[in-house]
Amino acid sequence: MLNAADTRVKLIDPKLHACGWKEEQILGEKPITVGRIIDEDGRRGVGKKADYELLFSPSFPLAVVEAKDESHTALDGVQQAKSYAKDLDVLFAYSTNGHQIEEFDRFSNKQQTLASFPSPEELWKKYFEYRLKDAKIPSKNPLEIPLPVERGKEPRYYQEIAVKSVVESVLKGLRYLNLN
Repeated sequence: MLNAADTRVKLIDPKLHACGWKEEQILGEKPITVGRIIDEDGRRGVGKKADYELLFSPSFPLAVVEAKDESHTALDGVQQAKSYAKDLDVLFAYSTNGHQIEEFDRFSNKQQTLASFPSPEELWKKYFEYRLKDAKIPSKNPLEIPLPVERGKEPRYYQEIAVKSVVESVLKGLRYLNLN
C-alpha cells in the first residue's frame, strides 16, 4: 500500500501528465486559507490546502484534486474536494486514490466516476460553456494573465476569486457586478 505522498508521485502525477496537464499547470499543496486565529497571541490553527489545483493559467484554477492513499477509496475524499472547490470558486472537484477518480461538477451538481482525468482543453471547454457562453474573448485572454505579486505577497484566494469574477463579468459585457 502506498501512502498519500507516494500515491501522488507514483500514481496521480503520471495520470495527470497522460491527460495533457503540464507541470506548470499542476500546483501541489497550495494553501487556501492560513487557518483561524486560535488564541490571544495570534497563533493560528491548521489552514486548508488542496493536494492539487489544476490551472488554466498561473492565476486561474479550473479544478481541485484531493489525493487519498491506496487504503481509501476515491469516494473518501469527495466531500473535502467539494469544500475546497467551493472555497476557491472552481467548478470541478476530483478525488482519487490513484486508481479510481471521482468527479464532482459544481455547475451541474453531478458526481461521476471517471476512467481518467479530463484534459486541460476539455475542462476549459466545459468551464467556458458554463460561465462564459456569451462572452467575447479577445485574442489575448485576460484570464491567462497572471495576477501581479508585490513584494513577494501573493494574493489570497478570495482576492483571486474577486478578480476572476470581475474579468468574467467584463468578458460577458456586464457593466455592473451583481454580488448577491
